[in-house]
Order: sequence, then structure tokens, then C-alpha cells
Amino acid sequence: MREIAFLIYLVVVLGIGFWVARYIRTHKDYYIGGKKLPGWALALSERSTDMSAWLMLSVPALAYTLGVSALWVPFGCFLGSIIQWVFYSKRLREERDKYDAITVVDYLAKKHIDGAKTIRIIGAVICFVFFTAYVSAQFAGGGKILARTFNIPMMTGMVTAAVIVIVYCIAGGFLSVVWTDVIQALLMVFTLVLVPIIGLFKLPIPLGEALKMAGPTITSWLGGVKGAPAAFLIGVHMSWIFGYLGGEPHFVIRQMAIRSEAERKQAMAIAIVWGLLTTFGAWLLGLVALSMFGAEAVADPEEIMPYTVIHLTPPLLAGILLAGAIAGMMSTADSQLVVASSSIVQDLYCGIIKKGETRKEKVVILSRIITLIVGALAFVIAVTSERVVYTLVSYGWSGLAAAFAPAVTLSLWWKKFNKIGVCTSFIVGLVVTIVWIVTGLDKILTVRIASFGISMATAVVVTLIRSKA
Repeated sequence: MREIAFLIYLVVVLGIGFWVARYIRTHKDYYIGGKKLPGWALALSERSTDMSAWLMLSVPALAYTLGVSALWVPFGCFLGSIIQWVFYSKRLREERDKYDAITVVDYLAKKHIDGAKTIRIIGAVICFVFFTAYVSAQFAGGGKILARTFNIPMMTGMVTAAVIVIVYCIAGGFLSVVWTDVIQALLMVFTLVLVPIIGLFKLPIPLGEALKMAGPTITSWLGGVKGAPAAFLIGVHMSWIFGYLGGEPHFVIRQMAIRSEAERKQAMAIAIVWGLLTTFGAWLLGLVALSMFGAEAVADPEEIMPYTVIHLTPPLLAGILLAGAIAGMMSTADSQLVVASSSIVQDLYCGIIKKGETRKEKVVILSRIITLIVGALAFVIAVTSERVVYTLVSYGWSGLAAAFAPAVTLSLWWKKFNKIGVCTSFIVGLVVTIVWIVTGLDKILTVRIASFGISMATAVVVTLIRSKA
């Protein structure tokens, strides 16, 4: 029965991909939807894109492993999403119209026109590198869910996940991504609300009592530490917030694509409510699983969500709920594939190599070819990497946030900010992220804090020096 439910889900998402392909006429349609998408759909797409397999697998795993203190991680993301919707979304939509921008790099290049070529080249490279790594994390997460759900090899699960996502992205681009994300967002919230509720009713004793029996630090909001270590723990977990300061292009592009101010306000409300339900739902699911099954139920904590669904619900319902977990992976992987593809086609090919290209059909075909290549490369990384989903997402997130958050934030609100500042943000963010990870400094201070802080400070200093010169 689980197989039937999952197959129905696959038919639906693939059908959407091919259905909307009929409306792809230009590369603007392929990469930003050509102003054909309602605000509520973009809101659900942005939220499901943000949370992904990370929310469905890693957050329950953290709660299952750490206890209640794991809430700081998704709470940082939830707070960050509120900041971006409240303070960034209006300016992003206005700037999109002002500069007729298709991608985030396209916006930065057109705003700082005297440095457009350099900005396009560096920005495209960063998007390609980090989004490819990011997509690989989603393929790895999808493989885990399918392997656990259907008792198949991990490799088979990853191949299945990768092929499905790549196919419907090639077909419909941004339009298919958003409309499939809407279905996926609804499945995700259904899964993360229903499963914890079922678990709470099936627990033989109250959740609080069960958690106390699981260990002395499980019920501690600070993980059993005090003073400076406690502040450090909160800081590390909350550091995901930096990515929401305009630092994740696959979120920003959805807010740029909103058609009107009225739709933006509607989208903002939907995004906040969805984020609230799923953030606490994923965290609670991990706590319920720990209380019900104990700390040794699974060898890999990131398998605790599918394990819980299978053991708490009937087969048909389990198939539907686990489709929600796959949806988390797909809703991020598809967005990142399209953004990575756009960095090559729009920012390099159309922006520099063939500037002023007018043969729209040729650009759309090239977009689909590049999407296929990026997807294939991400799959190879997923197969060869031993990193867990949380780690891969953390590294991809950090690199993008360090490069783009200072550049976008300062471009939106600081008149003195210039092309030198943008390029500095790009280069420093990229280099510091890679160096921090390769040298092992991430074990001392998370790369999410270090790379963003150094990149932002350097971009500000360089801009001030340049403005006085």
C-alpha cells in the first residue's frame, strides 16, 4: 500500500512538470515564471524549498539525539524567514521591476552596472559550486527515505529521487518547480503535524515524563550546559539565520517573482503560518520518537522520521506521509537545480557570452541541457560523499549566505555600496567558507558564523575605503 501511495505522488508531480511545460516560451518563463504565478503559490514554494530534506530528516534526528535543545536550530530558521519576508521581500520585488532582473546575480550586475561582467562571472561560479553541493544533499536525503520506506538499496533510492527531480525540472523549469512545490508543501505540513499528534496519543505516559526517563540532558533547553557554553550553543544553532538576510538565491528569487504588493502581504502571512507549524512539528516528531522507541531504534538518526511513520500509521497513510518526506527533498533540489542552471545560462551565456541573445527557443533548450548536467554532477557528489544531509546542507548554506547576504543586503539599503563591495563579498565568502571547512576550523567555530561575519565586515570596510579614495 505504501508503494501505491508513493507511485500516485510521483505521477502527480511528473504530470505537473509536463503540463506547465506548455507555458514555457522564454528563458524568463523558465527561470522566474514570467509573472504568471500567484503570491500564495510562491509563498508555499519558498517555504518548502527552504526546509527540504533537512527539515524532514535532520530536525527530527537532532531532536531525537539532543532532546528539547534541538529546537534552537529550526527556530533560528523560522525567525530568519520572518525577517526576510517582513524586511526584504518588498524591496526585492521593487528592485526586480526597476532592473528587470531574472536572477539574484542578474540584479546585482544590473544595479552595479560598471562591474557587471565581473559580478556575473564570480556570482555564477559561486551559485554553480554551492548549489550543486546543496542538490547532492537532497538526493542523499531522498535515497535514505526511499531505502527505509521500501527496503531497497540506498543507491536505488538516490537514482529514483534524482531522475524524478531532473526530469520535471527539465520539462517545466521554474513554473513546474513552484506548482510541484505547492503540492509538496501541503504534504510536508500534513506529515509534520499529523505524525506527532498520533504519537502523542499513542504514548503510554505523558511526553514530559517519558523525556525525563530518556536522560538528564534531554529535557534541558541548553543541553545541560550553563554560562558561556550555553550562549555558544544557542549561537551555533541560531546561526542559520544569516542565510535569510538575502543570502540564499533560491528563496530570494521567489520574493522577486511576486506580482503585486497585495500578493506579497498574503504570501508573507502564509509563509509564516506554514513555517510555524512545520518547525515545531519536526522538532516534536523527534521527541515523540525518542520517547516511544528509545535512543537505539535506528543506527542512523536521520532515518528516525520514516521509521516513526512506518511504525505509527497504516501502510496506505504511511505511504502518503512519507511522500511528504520525499517532497521535502524534491522541493529544494528542484529549486536549486533551476538556480544553478540560471547562473550558467542567464548570468554567463546571456549576460556575457551572447549578450543580447534574441533566439528564445535556443536559450530555453540550453537551459534544459544545463539543468541536466548540473543534476548529473550533483548525483555523482551524492554517491561519492560520506557526509550526512545536515552537514552537506550546512556547508552549502554557509557558502551562499557568506557570498550573497552581504552583497544583497548592502545593495538594497546602502547607497555607498558598489561593485568592489559586491565582488569582495563574493570572493571572501567563497574563500573563507572553503578554508574554514578544509582546515577543520568548523569544529572550533561553525562556518555559518565565521564565513558570514568575515565576509560582511570585509565588504563594509572595502566599500568605506573605496568611497573615500
